[in-house]
Amino acid sequence: MESNTNPEKKVSENNSIRLNLLILFGSIIVILAAEFLLYVLNIPSGRYKYNASLPFVIENRQRGFDWRGYHTFRDELFRADEMNLTDPDLSVFWVPKPDFPPFNRDGAIGDPKDSECRKERCVRILSLGDSNTLWDGQTSYPLVLKKLIEEDSELDCSPLLLNAGVHGYSSYQGKNYMKRFIVFNPDIVTISFGWNDTVPVRAPEDKYYGRALKNFAERREYAVIRVMRNSRIFQLLEMGILSLITQFVQPKTRHRVTPEDFEMNLEEMIALSQGIGAVPVIISRPHYFRKEKIHIFEKDVDAYNEIARNIADKNNLLFFDMNGFSKGFRFEEIFSDYSHFNEKGHYLAAEALYKKLRDKIAEICSKKRP
Repeated sequence: MESNTNPEKKVSENNSIRLNLLILFGSIIVILAAEFLLYVLNIPSGRYKYNASLPFVIENRQRGFDWRGYHTFRDELFRADEMNLTDPDLSVFWVPKPDFPPFNRDGAIGDPKDSECRKERCVRILSLGDSNTLWDGQTSYPLVLKKLIEEDSELDCSPLLLNAGVHGYSSYQGKNYMKRFIVFNPDIVTISFGWNDTVPVRAPEDKYYGRALKNFAERREYAVIRVMRNSRIFQLLEMGILSLITQFVQPKTRHRVTPEDFEMNLEEMIALSQGIGAVPVIISRPHYFRKEKIHIFEKDVDAYNEIARNIADKNNLLFFDMNGFSKGFRFEEIFSDYSHFNEKGHYLAAEALYKKLRDKIAEICSKKRP
């Protein structure tokens, strides 16, 4: 019986299978080698520990000034706010790591919030703000203010300070973070926001951002998707695609905190302060206005500072125009960059602030504590 099998055709099919297998295994080896090389070279820099909808990804990986994703998920000083599912708004997004230098066990700088006055004449100061208030944890204007009080022999008053400034914080985060430190029972609360509030973002503004974070923290993905998102090759491809998208698609931007919400946030911090018998002190946010090279949001900072001034005037509060104070110096004298004082700037600003507050501090220190 004659066979219908063509030996040459069978050999050709076998060779084709071998070639396809060779190509497949070769491709796998090349991909694994490329993945390993990218991992060793740390490209793209840092593993992305999150995923999100397109606006989040564009905001945190491409052009823009929205550093919320970085502070929440990648900044070694902070941790995501535990993604606490009992808090529907995740109202501060990121918090300092307790006992992680320069922070104390409360995630702040200075005296613990349960500190007791060492003597009868005592003043407790809570400082709220962003990175200019936090600074390096050692030479910030709140800490210099504490030192100036300690060195004032005529005042003879023991200061307790809790510096609760946090990198990247807006007034929305500040008002929510403040609630954690009410137990400190401050006599004076200094409030300085406005820089981060004005930042233009494509992702949701701050009052909606926490809920968006929660939504994506609760997202469930298939294991294969999680593996893909951890791949450096996938991340590079994703970044490339997003880069092309952002060349042609420019999502609308908005302030992290609108002027109206900024005003309401300050009003709430004032009410919280006065509700515990503390004296709120409003401080304008200093910055160096560069005419030759300006961030698109720098022009708005002065407008927010004016809102802060108007609120202080309306409520008959102490107001220290730290931004106006800074205009009397050259950039290189007191600024380390366009939005932060250097060590000298912090010292000089603290001196000016102390002159503004000394009478009020003396009044507080003269009161007999229960």
